[in-house]
Amino acid sequence: MYKTRLISSLKTLTHKELQRFHAFVSSPFYNKNPRVLELLDLLIPHAPQYEGKELDRENIFMKLFPKETFQEQKLRLETSALFMLFKQFLATLALESDPHQTQLYLLSELRARNNPRVFESEVKTLVKTLESDENINAGKYFARYRLEAEKNVFFGQEFLRKYDPSLQDKVDNLDLYFLSIKLKETCEMLNRQAILKPGYQIRMTQELVNLLNQDDFYVSSSPLIAIYFQILQMLLQPEELSCFYNLTELLKTHYQKFEHHESRGMFKQAQNYCIRKINRGQEEFLSDLFSLYEQQLDNQIILTDGHISPTDFKNIVTLGLRLKKFDWVKNFLEKYGQLIYSEHQDSIYNYNYANYLVSMEKKSEAIKLLQTVKFTDPYIQISARALLLKIFYETADTNTTLYHLDAFIIFLRRNKKIATSNRQSMLNFLKITRRLILLKDKKGIISSEEFEQQAMHILDLVEQTNPTAEKKWIREKLGLIL
Repeated sequence: MYKTRLISSLKTLTHKELQRFHAFVSSPFYNKNPRVLELLDLLIPHAPQYEGKELDRENIFMKLFPKETFQEQKLRLETSALFMLFKQFLATLALESDPHQTQLYLLSELRARNNPRVFESEVKTLVKTLESDENINAGKYFARYRLEAEKNVFFGQEFLRKYDPSLQDKVDNLDLYFLSIKLKETCEMLNRQAILKPGYQIRMTQELVNLLNQDDFYVSSSPLIAIYFQILQMLLQPEELSCFYNLTELLKTHYQKFEHHESRGMFKQAQNYCIRKINRGQEEFLSDLFSLYEQQLDNQIILTDGHISPTDFKNIVTLGLRLKKFDWVKNFLEKYGQLIYSEHQDSIYNYNYANYLVSMEKKSEAIKLLQTVKFTDPYIQISARALLLKIFYETADTNTTLYHLDAFIIFLRRNKKIATSNRQSMLNFLKITRRLILLKDKKGIISSEEFEQQAMHILDLVEQTNPTAEKKWIREKLGLIL
């Protein structure tokens, strides 16, 4: 039974959830088959791995049906029934996590059963619940739309001949729900298209812009729509800098009104805009990118469950060093090093600390750290080896540098955990860097004309070879030796 859908599903439950699932299956309201509960009782002692001979199909069948010979189909019926209960349990958990949905389903049933007194009481309860929820999100607009829809249908049932504002509220909230979702997903498609070139068919973009420019009800009513509309304009008009700076002001004003993941996604859109500008040589956006990171750190937006991702940690250190904010980076390393969300926390911290040491011209300390610390994650090991190669290029003799480069190549070719694209990008970097190292060694030995010709050939390789990591570093080193 090890590879069944039931076992793989049970493995996803926490200890507390497993206890609740047992109570769920024990309830005669959900389950009237006692053998299904017996099956679960046989499985639970083997959580969380669910391995062992006791879980062989024949053994399970014998315990469920001690007087019968093994029948695959009969056992399958019991496991299928338990799996169906598992799916029902997950749906129940999801419903519990969204109290608005529970109340809306209740309203629908009360209306259908023509129970106006309780219906009106529950409407008041849901209105209070929605008003007390300070977060702004599309789901809340949809809940309000469904609330007003229930009220509108109820109003029709009562045949009350008076103005009913619920119809207007229903349509307004439907508009707010649609526009918030449409804007968000359109922005994400535009963002991905700028990065991955996937060729999305992005529809209704100009119609959205025209509507929101002509009718300010939606932008003035919803900070969510205001921000996504600003992101859309920023993506559509990347050269219009006011779109970006208007977005940063809106984020400062409204970030606390959204759920954590929503705020984080908005900041990422602003970050990606800065990164695209920086990649095009507009380095004045380095400071803007740093400000975005600072705001997210100050307000804990960048943290998830109290932890920072390895990627964000590395990007922040790299950016701070690039801006020569050395004291700030040192404090950041000390404060957030223990908050890195990864089983490779020490490796990630040590790599970034070594990067800081290099920037502080403490290259010997950085070399010692990089050579003595065991980097357990292959991608961090790639970054560490690349950093070490750069240090050797600056400080070591040609043979030592080439020895490290060759060892790096062997590591890349032997490690099967590295994605093909990452491997090739780094191998191309090493191939070009070898030429750079050898050319550097020839300075003053060959004629200046030949030296410049070979340097230009390396530069052509950098531009023409894709994917290639560390292109900016190679260009910088070529510029220094020319």
